[in-house]
Amino acid sequence: MIKNLELPNRAVMETKELRAGIRAGENVTDNMVIQLSPEGLRLVAKGEEDKTELFLPKEILKELECKSEAKSTYPMDYLLAVTKPISSENITVNLDTDRPIKMEFDICDGKGKVNYLLAPRIE
Repeated sequence: MIKNLELPNRAVMETKELRAGIRAGENVTDNMVIQLSPEGLRLVAKGEEDKTELFLPKEILKELECKSEAKSTYPMDYLLAVTKPISSENITVNLDTDRPIKMEFDICDGKGKVNYLLAPRIE
């Protein structure tokens, strides 16, 4: 099934940008909304009293392929756990609405590749 998982939207960015957006929402809520559109990538953490938002416009992204707008909610603790140890300069995010997010990055100076899949929260 995972081999057949097609996520039509893709963004490549600096890992530090993604990590900063996720960390900004760490103390705000337990979930983060990740949205990809032809304009760019948006990370939103909205709690009862506070909200953080980071928008990375297409001009900042290394690459952007967005066939349709995608928006899903993911658990903050897992996003933090996945992105914290990444040492690769760039990360690829594949996304579709209410589908798993796929994060890909290189390890060992490009000699290996890691793929993380994280299931969304669906209400």
